[in-house]
Amino acid sequence: LDESAPIIPKPNTILKNAVDIVRNNPITARVPIATIIAIEGPYRAIRQGTSLFDWVGMDSYNVDSATYINQFIRFKSDMNLKSTQKIMLIPLCSTLTWSNQQHSAEAMYNYAVSDSSVVAIIPFIWRNPGIGADVVASLREPALAGLRAEYEAVGRRVKYGY
Repeated sequence: LDESAPIIPKPNTILKNAVDIVRNNPITARVPIATIIAIEGPYRAIRQGTSLFDWVGMDSYNVDSATYINQFIRFKSDMNLKSTQKIMLIPLCSTLTWSNQQHSAEAMYNYAVSDSSVVAIIPFIWRNPGIGADVVASLREPALAGLRAEYEAVGRRVKYGY
């Protein structure tokens, strides 16, 4: 987490104008606007910009599930989110060439039910076809069939209550 990044006092004007266009269009005015922030960057510097979004998510891919959740709790505090903003968990559900840290569906679910601001668990399926066809394994591939089954079970619990 970047402690040294200065906090910029107001959102970027171009970002604000873009969000205003979406909010003022009758077709999209009621659709939540979302963003995902990479924890590895100087995210505190864009705190005011995140205030423009309805849903805010955080990704962090080189840590285990418990560390991700702890980073997420700190991220929420650092971002000083409004009570009207909702949170998205963005767990890693791939094997990367530089990380073998898939995030547990059960850990994500347990955190989500403990935090009423969580509106979604959106597993991130990382693909990098430039390295090679199947160098990176994702939920769609046999190598991660067990992880896929975990997320499908959590999905059924959320959707059907079991």
